[in-house]
Amino acid sequence: MNEFDVSQLISQEENTNLEFKRQVSASPSFTQSEKKELAKDVAAMANTLGGQIVVGYDKDKNQIYGISSDILSVISEYFDTIQRVVKDRCYPPVSFACSLAEYKGKKLVIIDIPQSQFLHQMKDTGAIYVRRQTIVDTAKPHEAARYVQVERFKLELPKKRLQKWPYEDRSTHIFGEKPKPFTKFSKNGPFGHVSKCVVFLPHFTLVAPPNFGDYWQSCRVTYEFSMGCSIKDFSKFITEVEDTWEKLMGFFLLDVYPSYWSISDHKSMAFGCGAENLLEALKSSRYGTLAAILQGCFGEHYDRTCFLVAYGQVRPGPRNEGFIAYLGMDTYLSCAPTDWRWLNRVYSPFRNFGEFQGIDNYSIYKIPVITHYSQHKPIKPKFVGGIERLGPEGKSREYDQFAGVITHVPDIQKISYAIEEVSPVNYGMDTYIKECPLKHFDYFLCSITNPPPLCVDLETNKVKSITVPKVTTMQFPAPGFSIYGITAHSVPVD
Repeated sequence: MNEFDVSQLISQEENTNLEFKRQVSASPSFTQSEKKELAKDVAAMANTLGGQIVVGYDKDKNQIYGISSDILSVISEYFDTIQRVVKDRCYPPVSFACSLAEYKGKKLVIIDIPQSQFLHQMKDTGAIYVRRQTIVDTAKPHEAARYVQVERFKLELPKKRLQKWPYEDRSTHIFGEKPKPFTKFSKNGPFGHVSKCVVFLPHFTLVAPPNFGDYWQSCRVTYEFSMGCSIKDFSKFITEVEDTWEKLMGFFLLDVYPSYWSISDHKSMAFGCGAENLLEALKSSRYGTLAAILQGCFGEHYDRTCFLVAYGQVRPGPRNEGFIAYLGMDTYLSCAPTDWRWLNRVYSPFRNFGEFQGIDNYSIYKIPVITHYSQHKPIKPKFVGGIERLGPEGKSREYDQFAGVITHVPDIQKISYAIEEVSPVNYGMDTYIKECPLKHFDYFLCSITNPPPLCVDLETNKVKSITVPKVTTMQFPAPGFSIYGITAHSVPVD
């Protein structure tokens, strides 16, 4: 910003978009109340119309104090301090920029705060602040709802897809065989029916509801595609959805994960990771129930969760081409977006096949969830392979890990499981899930952590035993289908 632009700024009175501060401390004497005040000011502007904070000018005295030489000597650290103070106190993190400007021989700091696409709350109180002219005040529920509907600027995609690991292979790796796009599990008992579709989720995270108070509740966004589409079109579109999810969600999620999916027929299911591998599975499937689940996590400590669930029925189509009928997609969010157009970007590949059904309050936290655990002594499983191979840069793959390990435990039917948690109990969970679901599969996908073993250790049978997997099952509502997300989590035992 040049000197003329600065002069235009300071000639104005403080308003909704503009505030002047004599100083923002960066010293050890920067008190907690000062930090909280700064975070409130930045979040309030982001929640309202955006704006600028000019540091180093006192409007009441019409005096330019500038930034002290001590701060100018460590200006990068000063900017980092401002960013950290706001980030540590706001959720979701507020995006803003700090820069230096010169006016009449003095240096000023300009804090530029764009209008945000989300309502930002204070982490300690859950309060949402807005600006009313020069006053920062707590938003009333009806005001928060109004801000949610405000027209916001277009959200652009980054040029590169975000990746958690430099190396990622979403194939299924069966030990002793070449990688392949998917594998098959047998299922029986209550899961044996074609309409019962189970998706193993090694990255599964579900946490307590966020504290938005009366301002906002987590929600479900539903699209239904009454026309259905060919397998070829579906594969193309779900690839675009997955790619958009990873790029777009990467703006405000701590972590994003690829799609995990399964195609269920009578007493068996094809299972895999990634949209490209789903296409290969669909080519060999003539009939069954399809479910694909993408997940992401908000917050620095994985304290928010979101899911996108796509489902449908695979049928034989004309000219020997498969067809997806009764296609639907639900997005479960625990954050409060102020612009729903990013969701349109996610769903846009399917826009010619159906229509938006609406937003309701059937949130993540109304999905039936049950957790099973066992105090049985450690088990000695048979590790068959793994899925989603992840590793550092370099040609050597000796430090690779699997997101999920394909596991066989012949005597798991004999292990006694207890129910640790059922939440919520009043939303229609199938009664038979009160029995541990792993007992109904010949193989299952297990997430092994603390520490996660290397692929080479699993292949060479160096991991001798693990704790009995703790199993969490979610039941996603889908008309005509029963869609389950299951995670089995275990820890190596020396």
